[in-house]
Amino acid sequence: MSTNITASFDPSLATVAGIITYWSGSSGVRVSELDAALKARGLDLAPGLPSAEVRVRRAVEAALPKGHIARQSPKGGRSIVRERKVEGRLVYDELARAHWDLGTRQLCVEVYETADEATDLLARAVAAEVRQRFVEDADILAAADLLNWLTDRVLDTCQAVSLRRMGGVYFVPRSMAPLWQKIRDAVHETGHGTHVWEIPAMDGAEAALAVLDALLCEAATSVATIEREIESGTLQRRALDTRTSRLEELIEKLGHYAETLGLDVAQAVETATRAQANVVIAINALGAEERARVEE
Repeated sequence: MSTNITASFDPSLATVAGIITYWSGSSGVRVSELDAALKARGLDLAPGLPSAEVRVRRAVEAALPKGHIARQSPKGGRSIVRERKVEGRLVYDELARAHWDLGTRQLCVEVYETADEATDLLARAVAAEVRQRFVEDADILAAADLLNWLTDRVLDTCQAVSLRRMGGVYFVPRSMAPLWQKIRDAVHETGHGTHVWEIPAMDGAEAALAVLDALLCEAATSVATIEREIESGTLQRRALDTRTSRLEELIEKLGHYAETLGLDVAQAVETATRAQANVVIAINALGAEERARVEE
């Protein structure tokens, strides 16, 4: 199916509360191309590249020949292992190991020589392919990473709410629809094989109730998680500051929905505000403990 579908609706129409959006995809994207497409639309939202360790794992898995498996090596990195049967039992021969050297910041691929020339030739060929894949995929964001990035952008950047408990279908408020459509168009331009779908969500009591239910569920889950973390007593100052920021963002999001869609979120705001106060109490208690230790 073509991914060049760019039909839009006018989000300023009074009858439109926002959009319902979801996506599907089976291929990755070059981060440099996605970054350029986003910046052409005035957005600085490009995803970061996968870590070197993740790229090593993916390069090994892509280069595996038939009858071989990849394993986590006790020395670090990934081992390329041949699986074979000898007298009715499985035997595993480690042919090579690929890892990211933190000292030199380079990919290292070790080939383990055996007494069998054919095996050694295969191991060297696989090692060469691992190196090639690692270089070629340096700018590639895998399909799963691209879909995760879209989830972050719709929830964090566009203040969407998930209409399903497990995610996958989101409501973007009318005020954020133009921003989301810019992100969508950038993905369509560069992420061949990925498509972002949109359905206009019309104003009405049923739509408002669905959005309100999703919003209150998100707020309750976020607050309950933070309250449990505070009660555990294990959070340090930086983690507590992060929870404060999350609650501020949640209260801002609730206010945005109240203002733009007229939703009654007063109770959720009150609950989040109480959680904020509890975070402050935890920060003060932590500070008192640190001062006491210094005085000792």
